[in-house]
Amino acid sequence: MSATATGGAVSEREVRRLLLALGLATARQDEQSLLELLADLDPDTAGALVVGLLTSWVGSVETSLRLQGSVSPLADAITMLKAEALEVAGE
Repeated sequence: MSATATGGAVSEREVRRLLLALGLATARQDEQSLLELLADLDPDTAGALVVGLLTSWVGSVETSLRLQGSVSPLADAITMLKAEALEVAGE
């Protein structure tokens, strides 16, 4: 993740630390820790976390498609996400 993606106001190290802490709390099903980590986030940090999570999520979809034999996993991920977005919009 680049400094541009985080708006330059939040250090990449801090975003990474928070992403890992949130992931660990989620894996442990530790709702109290999750609430504490999220309680005092400023808007810049919250935005940087969203960008980080979305980047990881799309990367996971791409990796999954690659493991399933996709020749063009990023293009297939985009196609899949567009189809899902259209489906949700139609609900």
